Amino acid sequence: VLALWGVGNTLIGPVPVKLWWAGFPAFGLAGSAHQDYRQKSDGKRPASYFESTSLLPFGAIASGKQSLSKAIAELNYPAGAAGVGVYVAIQLAKVFVFKRPF
Repeated sequence: VLALWGVGNTLIGPVPVKLWWAGFPAFGLAGSAHQDYRQKSDGKRPASYFESTSLLPFGAIASGKQSLSKAIAELNYPAGAAGVGVYVAIQLAKVFVFKRPF
């Protein structure tokens, strides 16, 4: 998420700010590539895993390596619902306990 936020913020501001925010997506891509390299060299994942995935978000779906329906089937709906519930509880606490608007 921070990498995507960094991409958005590289479009605004002076050059030093752009360079600062460009570091987050660069760090994310470099870190992902390094993790893949380590897992390939350690043999933790089969070669077929790396043939069906991508470093970029939704890159495997866009290139046809995976289907969107399969990716949706892998989602953890209870965890997502719990996250939304916690977010709503925090927002309500801000309004009713701390008397702050959303």
